[in-house]
Amino acid sequence: MIGSTLICVSIVKRTLGEIIKAANTLLKEPIDLLEFRLDYLKPLPQLEQVLKLLDVKKPKIITLRPISEGGESELDDESRIKIFKEFIKKRVEYVDIEYSTLKNIEVLKEAEKYNVKTIVSKHILDRTPSFKELKTLLNNMMVLKPSFIKISTTIMEKDDVITLSRLISYAHKKNTQIVVTGMGELGKITRILNPIIGSKITYCSIPGEPAAPGQLDYNKTITILKELF
Repeated sequence: MIGSTLICVSIVKRTLGEIIKAANTLLKEPIDLLEFRLDYLKPLPQLEQVLKLLDVKKPKIITLRPISEGGESELDDESRIKIFKEFIKKRVEYVDIEYSTLKNIEVLKEAEKYNVKTIVSKHILDRTPSFKELKTLLNNMMVLKPSFIKISTTIMEKDDVITLSRLISYAHKKNTQIVVTGMGELGKITRILNPIIGSKITYCSIPGEPAAPGQLDYNKTITILKELF
């Protein structure tokens, strides 16, 4: 953790063995979380095989991002929910479920039962909405009462960076644990700025393997944040 921000490395690999190998190389690095992007596994192995990820000795986020939110999963919501529930029953540390996922409340209730932290996320791929729109979105997401709310938008112009900063400030006034990221080349600055002003998780990549447009690798992110905090 740097300041009040958790450092998370997203791992995007095509096979389970590659994910585990990459994760094990990061165990001694100064990072807090590993995000396992299961939607990149092609094909997705049998569930009992995927659950081997629980053996990795680092706090984990399980993410199975659908195409509509910028991921690669073609599974329907019911199939994705089944996978989340199995990880929750095994007490994985975090799950990331999209706000758009039907019946996401089932996952949140199951997570509460097993004391698993939840991230309810929304990824807007074509723009950054107005502050008014984002405030309404955040208020609606808050009703679900997850551990964290994650909102990622695509930065189209510099003013969008200011809009996301305002959203973080608003979330603080609502005592909400928020994660805000600006995607795209113009959004790179948000990977550093937003943690400084209160975004609770910053997502980084293995060098050369970004999981989202504009994502910085963890070495650069940690070095810059340590200089600024």
